[in-house]
Amino acid sequence: DNPRMLDGDNNGDGLVAVCSLPHAGGVARFSPDGKHLALGADDGTVRVAATGAAREHRTLEQLSVVPGATRTYSDHAKAINDVDFHPRSPVLVSASADCTMRFFDYASGAPRASRQCTDTHAVHAVAFHPSGDHLLAATEHHAIHLYDAATFRCYLAPQPSDHHLA
Repeated sequence: DNPRMLDGDNNGDGLVAVCSLPHAGGVARFSPDGKHLALGADDGTVRVAATGAAREHRTLEQLSVVPGATRTYSDHAKAINDVDFHPRSPVLVSASADCTMRFFDYASGAPRASRQCTDTHAVHAVAFHPSGDHLLAATEHHAIHLYDAATFRCYLAPQPSDHHLA
């Protein structure tokens, strides 16, 4: 199938705004409630935009970007490999090739990450547990890392033979 071209017809103006957000490679993700989207770019920037859409909006034509409600964070030194929204709080985590995971409180308006977790390897993917209490990180290390989201304590099996290999 070919992608649908957006021309503003059929109430598609909101879609044009979404698809016109600055983005240079990287990743994209919707928040669990559909009210925000996050873009992680190859230049190390993270953008969070309020979409003006809630979970009950079922058609693409109802999706839009709220004017003036996009935040850009430039905390990372290298490419963004993944982003994930906390399931219950207005927090976005980003995973980067600069060996960090940064946590952004996108509701507060803070211009920088509120917290940072540094790993020993480039971080390729992150995923919050549905409770929000833990965070999985896939890095260049041979084992998956499980972090406590509050303390950033990393859990690995004591024996390398017990590691779940990525």
